[in-house]
Amino acid sequence: MTESVSFDRAADFYNQTRGFPAGVSEHVGRFLANSGNLDRESRVLEIGVGTGRIAIPLAQYVGQVFGVDISKQMLHVLLKNRDTGNLWPILADATTLPFPDNSFDAVISTHVFHLIPNWEQALGEVQRVLKPGGPLLNCFNGSNAIGDLRHKAFAEVPEPENVGVHWRDLPVFIQKAGWTRSRKETYEYDYEQAPYILVGQLQNRMWSSTWRMSDEEIRQGVARLKAILEAEFADPSQPIQVTGSFNVEVFDQPVL
Repeated sequence: MTESVSFDRAADFYNQTRGFPAGVSEHVGRFLANSGNLDRESRVLEIGVGTGRIAIPLAQYVGQVFGVDISKQMLHVLLKNRDTGNLWPILADATTLPFPDNSFDAVISTHVFHLIPNWEQALGEVQRVLKPGGPLLNCFNGSNAIGDLRHKAFAEVPEPENVGVHWRDLPVFIQKAGWTRSRKETYEYDYEQAPYILVGQLQNRMWSSTWRMSDEEIRQGVARLKAILEAEFADPSQPIQVTGSFNVEVFDQPVL
């Protein structure tokens, strides 16, 4: 059995915390395709495909998208939301990809390597299934005004140790493995959200970083968050303008 973290428990609410605002997904799909120089002939793999929040919009701009994940429940959500015939989800582990060598024009990862203890093995599998010259597109959401409030509230709570490599350290470790970061590109978008929505998300442990926190740590963090919200906003239940971002780091394969 895999030791990687499964998001089965998050399937019903994952898109509430990670999903893009209405109308943004299509732009993200086009942006990602352009960032990776992908076209209608491209065959792409996403590891940790989850609910398909990346793969579904990307499928409009490439030839084929395969997505692997260890969570059956997340893949069930993807299947419900899939609106194209060129996207195939597969229940599989990123450390033992069920594909031949040189199968894909690009591989995508988004917030996944910190969930994989054997992340070096997963990175090796990525290189194995990539065609010569094909890139790894490492994607991540940038910080935003509301997310910063969450981190501020839990600043005094020891951060649970990642089972894999921390996302902040990932670019360094990928490059230490011989990959070259050729560029980073960012797509920004604006939306509205009420700051107080964070309270319910944290109380219900909707962020994976809270899953290994104690009930007392959650209680204290939520109390600090409420105090911050009351100090910074006249009415934190009212939406504010937020600028979000989706980032792509393009890594070229090691030279053998």
